Amino acid sequence: MDFREITIADRALIEHHIRQANPKVCDYSMHSLYCWCASFPTSMCVDDGFLILRMDAEGKGECFYSRPFGKGDFTHIIPSILNDASVRGDTARWFALDDEALQIIRKVLPHYGVAYHRGSSDYVYAAEDLRSLTGRKYQPKRNHLHQFVEAYDHRYEVLAPCHFPECMRLLTLWQQQYRVHRGNVSDHELDMLHGEEACVREAFAHYDALGLYGGVLYVEGRLVAFTYGSALSDDTFCTHIEKADESYVGVYAAINCLFAKHLPERFTFLNREDDMASPGLRQAKESYHPVSLHHKLLALPLTPTMQQIRRLWLACFTDDVAQDAEQFLLTRYNEKQALLKYHGDMLVSMLFIVPFHTVAYIYAVATHPDYRGRGFARQLLAEAMERCKHDGFQCVCLIPANDGLRRWYSRMGFEGAVQLVFHTHEDSCLGTGHVGHDIAMIHYYRPQPIPGKLVLQT
Repeated sequence: MDFREITIADRALIEHHIRQANPKVCDYSMHSLYCWCASFPTSMCVDDGFLILRMDAEGKGECFYSRPFGKGDFTHIIPSILNDASVRGDTARWFALDDEALQIIRKVLPHYGVAYHRGSSDYVYAAEDLRSLTGRKYQPKRNHLHQFVEAYDHRYEVLAPCHFPECMRLLTLWQQQYRVHRGNVSDHELDMLHGEEACVREAFAHYDALGLYGGVLYVEGRLVAFTYGSALSDDTFCTHIEKADESYVGVYAAINCLFAKHLPERFTFLNREDDMASPGLRQAKESYHPVSLHHKLLALPLTPTMQQIRRLWLACFTDDVAQDAEQFLLTRYNEKQALLKYHGDMLVSMLFIVPFHTVAYIYAVATHPDYRGRGFARQLLAEAMERCKHDGFQCVCLIPANDGLRRWYSRMGFEGAVQLVFHTHEDSCLGTGHVGHDIAMIHYYRPQPIPGKLVLQT
């Protein structure tokens, strides 16, 4: 396969192929593919009428491929992609898959698993909600907007090249405010700040050629906010950048609402990209009440042990589907924290220790139906409890699936009915999946009162 660098001249070709799949994720916008290329190098290839994108993960030496974009079945393209990765001394991985592509890859590559990272999920909103801010749930946003309107003499304009220098100065100010607010800024955060600045410069250098559209907000002649984005499809617009001087009360509510009002009415949805697993950014994006989170599915190879775990998982947890097991295996699984029992070459019992500071969470305790009643789970649980004690954990907790298991765990020293809350960036694969239904039992290594609530946080 002949991959090459993406250029501005490729926009029409790329959008022609990609929009046939009606994409909803920001990763496939021309802005993301071109302007973020310094941080996430992405190349392209057209093979037998299909467009394939290849992204090199920053600093990891790993490559990720898009689904082949084109008309018809792309099954015959997959071996060429696998070979391209092999020639590079790597294994093919797939990013931002839609359901159609996922089914084809599952069929051709059954040893692959599928997962997503919550911090990479795009927030999608009803455009009318952001334009009108009607309803009780938007009362706080209306209050912020009214505070801004009443406090400042302002004006809104469509973003144009004459605004670019002021926007770059505001971006520098925003970065300074970010560093002050965050205090200690990690090297990764600094890299992202530099990457974002380079991205905005590229966007401004090719603003019209990239099909970008934006807005700016002034207060008494001073630019205090700017934003821009591009169309993902006929009905979905993606906001790529939104920056503001946070010293102006309500400025973000103002630029958000005014920009939404000035977008063409054909855009019924607004994609405001992901939260990068930042707690503050997540809270801000959730406060606007998205109508959906668009998870960007990754397909990655599973080791032989992980494939055995998936088979046992589905045999034991019959309400689950393959992706439930794979989500855990590809985002939380640690082979050093897995306790596995074999009968010959067959995995027949398992459990996993998930550490949370001083608390060990025991997850997915399971024995194959044909091998139950032999004490395998009891042996693994006893081993896990001894290991957790040796490793210095204060206690061990788990969530029984029913009353029968609750009685069984009580004989192993677990007690109580404790509400368990996960405060993690990637909590999609733990617990029951239903907030309020995670009722745990606890085993303390030293006598302590059983709490009514236990928060596990990373």
